[in-house]
Amino acid sequence: MADAKAIVTEAANKYGVEPRVLWGVFGQESSYGKGAPNNPFQFEPGTASSLGIKNTGNFREAATGAARYLAQYKSRGVGGMLSAYNAGPAGAYQPEYVSKVLARAQSYGAGGISIPQASAGTTTAAPV
Repeated sequence: MADAKAIVTEAANKYGVEPRVLWGVFGQESSYGKGAPNNPFQFEPGTASSLGIKNTGNFREAATGAARYLAQYKSRGVGGMLSAYNAGPAGAYQPEYVSKVLARAQSYGAGGISIPQASAGTTTAAPV
């Protein structure tokens, strides 16, 4: 088991993304790993590949990729950055998604969550 919050914080800080926002994305995309333990940030295969993510089930690798993706769209503000994460760079503003992520971001101050290690080589994918 690894401390998800520590990994999210490290990844977010590396790319200059607010850790609470990345934590909120993790929560929204996979219910903190309960809904998608093999793809906690719900990457499409092409997106994962473009970010250099070889194993979307590796939490550290996925969190780092998600932070890298979000950082590309920081100039759009938090809402625009999150909308790009959910609907792609050309997608429209996603107010419902943004609200849900920001609501989940509030739990960042709560105690840590341990995440199960996904099986090696797992590369499942879903929307980003």
